[in-house]
Amino acid sequence: MTEATVTPEPRSGRDDRRKSRVPGHAFWKGAAAGLLVVIPAAAIAVYAAALVGILDHDDGLIDCLRMAVVFSGLAAVLTAGGVGRLAAAASMDGGRRRAMIAAARAMAAAGAALTLIAAIPHGGLPMTAPGWLALAATGALTGAAAGALIGLVCGGEMPTLQELGVWPPTEWPLPWPRDDDDDDGDQPAADQPVTRDDPEPRP
Repeated sequence: MTEATVTPEPRSGRDDRRKSRVPGHAFWKGAAAGLLVVIPAAAIAVYAAALVGILDHDDGLIDCLRMAVVFSGLAAVLTAGGVGRLAAAASMDGGRRRAMIAAARAMAAAGAALTLIAAIPHGGLPMTAPGWLALAATGALTGAAAGALIGLVCGGEMPTLQELGVWPPTEWPLPWPRDDDDDDGDQPAADQPVTRDDPEPRP
């Protein structure tokens, strides 16, 4: 009596996730998003806090952006790069949606800290604990929005225009009608040779 051979089923889960490829260049894409998104988000948080009365200064949005670049720019870029790597790792478990959630959570805390740093040069800081909490909450909101964008960018390979069906178009618009649309019956068949009449002899 021979023993029945049982073919083991392929295991899924952690082994498959290890074999899948992590999105590349996550740190650099996150750092670029930090330069383009996180620093302006901190400046907007400082400016909005002054508008609602949390901070007491009259600086405009451009001045807030300038101070945010000087005082929290490097920290924002490096933090966003680390959050980009976090989003790339989180996308292995739940895709781009999981990457956006993880990056938003991480950048919420980082956005609060960056906003506090960017608000110090303007002066007019809050004198009570609720004021500091309100300022941190403002930075957390803008930081979470920036983190969601970082997760969207770093959570996977961005689709190309061809995959989105945007470029190249399915039909090229022609400024003139096609030859086969003018007279379909006059075209020779593909298997028939095209003969050319001899010119008339000259007298």
